[in-house]
Parts: sequence; structure tokens; C-alpha cells
Amino acid sequence: MLDEYLLRFWPSPPAPDRVVKETSQTAAYWHEFARNQPPGPTPEEHAEAEGQAREEEEHAALRQEMDAWGGRLPSDRLRDVRDKLRGVQGYPKGLVGLDAALVHAIDAAGPEEQRALARWAAHRACATAGLSDIDWVARGLVELDRGEPYSPPLDDPRRLRDAALSDARVPRSHDGPPGLPQAAAFAALFDAAAPDPLKAALDALLAAAVTHDTDCPHLFAEVRRTFPATAIAPEAERSGRQ
Repeated sequence: MLDEYLLRFWPSPPAPDRVVKETSQTAAYWHEFARNQPPGPTPEEHAEAEGQAREEEEHAALRQEMDAWGGRLPSDRLRDVRDKLRGVQGYPKGLVGLDAALVHAIDAAGPEEQRALARWAAHRACATAGLSDIDWVARGLVELDRGEPYSPPLDDPRRLRDAALSDARVPRSHDGPPGLPQAAAFAALFDAAAPDPLKAALDALLAAAVTHDTDCPHLFAEVRRTFPATAIAPEAERSGRQ
């Protein structure tokens, strides 16, 4: 046997539930159970709870972003280049993981200082990797300093790879091909010429840090001496939501 129900709805101002008719012990039991429950939230309380939940989510997102950038919020410029920065195997957090304060200081230094730092980092990377005295690398560094396009083989990644493999003057790893410092130095050359000066500075400096390996703290100390603007810690970005 199937039950049949008639439901009728009509507009009415909000009001508590009211039992119009009760025809069974089961219905009486559940109606009594329902009457003994605490009242549900009002629309105002529900809206307030949703607002509080959103605020907590925003605070959690801010804390997560601050943790990812060394304990402070990044500038809008750093946010813009975040997804474009070159990643390096063995450095999952990039330059931020090595020296977050320096990253923020480079960001605050301005484009001219950033471009100069990118060139400097490429020079240091090539010198550390033993490449600076190779004629076509030295020529590329001069072109970088002048803001000119690279000449072959630095103008094309394939030509660069062939030159690096065929030129006996490029230091090798124990198993034959150029080692990690040399690969990082070539990356620094490309990174330093990137159109965005902030990206160029951060990527080239990370590549230079790879060539220095565990000695990279000394490299960062030299950056701060050479570029005094990077030795000044910028004020932390403030947010009204903190």
C-alpha cells in the first residue's frame, strides 16, 4: 500500500513551525523529539557564520603565502613573476628558500639595480664555473653588458649545447659532459637577458648560487656589499586583513 500526501504552499511571513494535524504515535514521537531540539541559527547568525568562515579562510591563505615567502607577504611584482621563475633541481623553494630577505630586498631595489645584479650574477656564475676565459662565453658576457642580442652559439639553446659538448675548454664532470656548475652558468647567461629585470635578477642569481653550491651564503653576502640597496630590508607589506 502506498502512502499519499498533499502538500500545499502559500506565502507567509517567517514564523516558527506549527503542527496542524497529528494522526499517529510515530508522528507524535518525532514531533516531540523535534520540539526538544535547540533552535537553528537565524538568517543573521547563518550569514555571520559564513562571513567568519570566509575570514578564517582568507587568514589561512595569507599565512600560507607568508610562509612561502619567508615570513612576509610578497609585493605585487613578486606575485606577478612567481609562476615565471625558473626552478632548479635540488632547490625546491628557489631563491626564497635560500635567502628570502634578499629576494624581498632585490624586489624593492628597482629595475636598474635588478638589471645590473642580473649581469653581475651571470659574470660570477661563469667565473665560478671556469667559463669566463672561453672566447665565445667572454663575448656573450660583453654582449650582455651592452644589452645586445647574443651571437652564436649563445643565441640558440641547441647551438649552445653543441658548443658546450664539443669545446674541450668547457670543464667536464667525471662521466664526460659539462657538470652542474657549467650548466647553471649557461642558464645564468640566458636568465640575465630576460626582458623582465626582476625575473632576470632572481633567476640569474639562483643559477649563480648553484655554481657556488654550499658556498652560496658568501655569494649573497657579496651581493649585499656590491649592491647596497639589497642590504636594506624593506618594510613588510601590511594588509588590513591581518
